[in-house]
Amino acid sequence: EIKRVILTLSAQTGAPILPLLAIGKSYWTLSKSWDHFRLPKPFTKVAVIYGRPFVVTAEELQTSIESVRIRLANEMQQIEEQARSLGLQLSR
Repeated sequence: EIKRVILTLSAQTGAPILPLLAIGKSYWTLSKSWDHFRLPKPFTKVAVIYGRPFVVTAEELQTSIESVRIRLANEMQQIEEQARSLGLQLSR
């Protein structure tokens, strides 16, 4: 879930949000954590996939916060699809 705070920080500072996904080929899964965090094992290969930088303007934040969330969610989905197309296993 994309929280408002990340969008607010981008709007206030002008800093872009850089969507990215990092997946280790070999990892431990922390099954007791809320998100089942994956910790890469030592010396494993890690794939890092970047999306396009995403900037939120103050005007967008005030007028259409939900559409901004949807735009960022779509960017994250594109990164996940790219990872799957490369044969990378995503956690869910």
